[in-house]
Amino acid sequence: MRLLASLLLVSACTVEPPAAPPPIEAPVPPVAPREAPAGGPAEVVPDPAGANAELSQALEHLGAIIRATQAGARDAAEAAEGDACTKARASMLGAVAAATQAFADHPLDEGRRPPTWSVAPEARYLSLCHALPEPLQRCARLDHRTSPASGCRQVLEAATPEQQASLDEMAHPARL
Repeated sequence: MRLLASLLLVSACTVEPPAAPPPIEAPVPPVAPREAPAGGPAEVVPDPAGANAELSQALEHLGAIIRATQAGARDAAEAAEGDACTKARASMLGAVAAATQAFADHPLDEGRRPPTWSVAPEARYLSLCHALPEPLQRCARLDHRTSPASGCRQVLEAATPEQQASLDEMAHPARL
């Protein structure tokens, strides 16, 4: 009985949605034909593919430098013996060496140079690193910083200003 009463109440309260308004038909204004510029047709670029080829080559060189840097960071950290801080420093040094070599193998045009890292002397680096919590020690490795799977982005974003200052003193961007 209650079910029947509930169904009657629901059906009595159901309201049909209002009908959609009819579409507005507005006339489409005609498009005026374009006139040629005063000096005649636009200048034709003789070889647009040449510019694209140069850009493509620059991107390939940059990609090679980035891949070599990441591999150098990973390989140096994996080869290093010691704790997370020792591996982190080895990762940074390996990345710098790999980037330097990759840049020599794949130069960028017009004297452009890729960024690199300035790494603190070993005793100072390890002292600063050991004062950090373990997640930050792990994320001090360059190969971990650049890997989305490592979770280091969140760890680094959560670092306190003091911890960030330590990380910056341990290794910071520089120019070759």
